[in-house]
Amino acid sequence: MPVYDDARLIRGREAGETLAERLGDAGGIVMRGNGAVTVGKSVGAAVARMWVLEVSAEINRTAAAVGTPHVLNEEEFSYWDSVSEEILERIWGYLKGNR
Repeated sequence: MPVYDDARLIRGREAGETLAERLGDAGGIVMRGNGAVTVGKSVGAAVARMWVLEVSAEINRTAAAVGTPHVLNEEEFSYWDSVSEEILERIWGYLKGNR
């Protein structure tokens, strides 16, 4: 996930364009000092992606506390990316209570 390394808030067109440029085709971006932003084909997909980001961060923090976490390799990431829209919609349904 890319990082927007300017800790100031996005308050103008130039900063917004820089953020969007840095985001590129990624599903989200960490804004140093300001949290994160996620995107998706729908609001539900963006919300579900944020939920996944938060849970993943918690898991990685715990893994780092007890050893060296193993990040996804390129093949694993490509697989996740290929099924992400379906999974994000299922997560969105779960979050809305449509289990």
